[in-house]
Amino acid sequence: MNFSKPLLGSWRLRGIIWSSCCLPQGLLPYLPRFDYILTNVRALSDEQILELKKGLLINTLLMLKHIWEPQFVLEHPELIFIHLEPQNQQVSDFVVSLLAYLFKNSEIERETINRFIKHLPDNLNHNAMSTYDMIQAEGIEKGIEQGAELKVREVTKNLWSLQEFSLEKIALLSGTSLERVIEILSAHLQAEGLNEAVAAQTLEAYQAKFV
Repeated sequence: MNFSKPLLGSWRLRGIIWSSCCLPQGLLPYLPRFDYILTNVRALSDEQILELKKGLLINTLLMLKHIWEPQFVLEHPELIFIHLEPQNQQVSDFVVSLLAYLFKNSEIERETINRFIKHLPDNLNHNAMSTYDMIQAEGIEKGIEQGAELKVREVTKNLWSLQEFSLEKIALLSGTSLERVIEILSAHLQAEGLNEAVAAQTLEAYQAKFV
């Protein structure tokens, strides 16, 4: 593959040449041959992006360019969300996607977010607040799930270390399935230096004691 560098901070990736040694000759005429344009949006000025005049593409490129400068986004919502008036579901969904991308990829304090949302136009601030609350709730739920999973793994390994309970009993006491217990213990044994096959044999020999 060859690269050439055109204007506006973009790199042209020439079309892939399919190798005739890998594919049937009869298939080659039907394979697409086209060029990819890879754009470095950070090399573009805001003015160049605005000149594109391509609807939602402008907002997408502006957010991609400034996502690593969340303070800029917070201070210039009129630029990032230019021409966006969520009067229909498609635009409203797009605004939610932009906001979710910002909130998920930047660490912004709740107080700062509140100030940012207050300065948004009325037609955007409701979407912004509900999206932020959704992201926050998603993070809390994920944290709870991760905490519960850590607890299951710790209880399973602790019960295993006692060498007194069958795998079924360990599953019952740790509140998970037998399959999950075997996964956890197999990973535990492999972390201690056993390979996968030996770990499986160790678990089978252990379980045989309770038959």
